[in-house]
Amino acid sequence: GPYDFVDGVVFSPGEHYLVLGEFCDQAPYTSDYTYLKIFYRSIRERSEDYLTVRDYLWRWDTDWFWCSKNLYLQNPLMRRFLGRKRLNSVTYQKVMR
Repeated sequence: GPYDFVDGVVFSPGEHYLVLGEFCDQAPYTSDYTYLKIFYRSIRERSEDYLTVRDYLWRWDTDWFWCSKNLYLQNPLMRRFLGRKRLNSVTYQKVMR
């Protein structure tokens, strides 16, 4: 069918996903990956998902495109400690300087 965008994610040579997206006027729910949930994990777990346009565009930012794993920031306790405002690439840039 006609898709509004196409995206892909490769986890390893044998594990890759094609993400096909369509805009809709009303979603049955919207996922929030800006705090405790982690976007790249959802790709493996869900065959269908709904995000706002803003959340889709920034879906990787909360986890700094997977770099948060190296700083133990995929741990729910650490995520709660830091809070939603600090889970973004701006914080990562400050940490890495």
